Amino acid sequence: MSAGAETDIETRYDFGGDEFVYVELSAAMSLPVHFTSLAITRRLGEEAIPGVEEICPSNASYMVRVDPDRLHPRDLVRELQRIEGGPVPIGPPTGDASPVAQTAAGTVVAQTVPDSAAAPAPDTRDPNQLYTDSIKTALIDAMLNYSGPMQLAADEWLTIAARDSDGPLMPGAVDDASTIVLRVKGSDIADFLAKRITPEEARKRVQVKEF
Repeated sequence: MSAGAETDIETRYDFGGDEFVYVELSAAMSLPVHFTSLAITRRLGEEAIPGVEEICPSNASYMVRVDPDRLHPRDLVRELQRIEGGPVPIGPPTGDASPVAQTAAGTVVAQTVPDSAAAPAPDTRDPNQLYTDSIKTALIDAMLNYSGPMQLAADEWLTIAARDSDGPLMPGAVDDASTIVLRVKGSDIADFLAKRITPEEARKRVQVKEF
C-alpha cells in the first residue's frame, strides 16, 4: 500500500514471533501519519476482533499483540489492511494554484502557477514570532484536515501540545521553553469536513493557549 505521493515507503508489516504484529506506516514522523495511526488503532479497538489482546499506537507506527490460538497474525494483517483501506494521507492538502497536486488515485500532476502576482512586502515582525505563528498554523491545519479518520464524537476534543526549546539545559539554568496547546471539538471538525463552516471559521474555533 502506497504511503502517499511524497514518499515511496510502503506500509510495512512485521511479525514478532506468534504474538506480535508491528506496522510501520511511514519512515518519517508527521501529524497526518500520526493521526492515521491513531485512527486505525482506534477502529481496531472498536471492532473488538476476537484474539486481539493489546493495541499500542505510536507516532508513525503501531503494534498489536494477539492470542495466536484465537487469531493468526497473518489473519490480523488482512484485517488491518481492510481497516486502513487506502493510501496513508501524508503532507498538507494542495490547492489549485500549487505546482504539484495529488489526485485521488495517488498520482502527481503538474499545475500552472501564475507568475503575475506581485511580490509580498517584507514582514518586519520578530523572526521568532513568525516561526511560532507558522508552527501554530501548520498544527491547526493538520488537526482540521487529517483528524477525520479518528471519527471523534461531537463532544470529544482533539488536543495537541507542542514545546519549543533551544536544547538541553545546563545545570542551574532556567527553562524558558514555550508550550503551545491546541484544542478543537469533534463537532467543529465535523462541521468543517462537511463544509458547513469555512476554513477561516474552523480555525477560529480552535482553542490556543501559550505558556
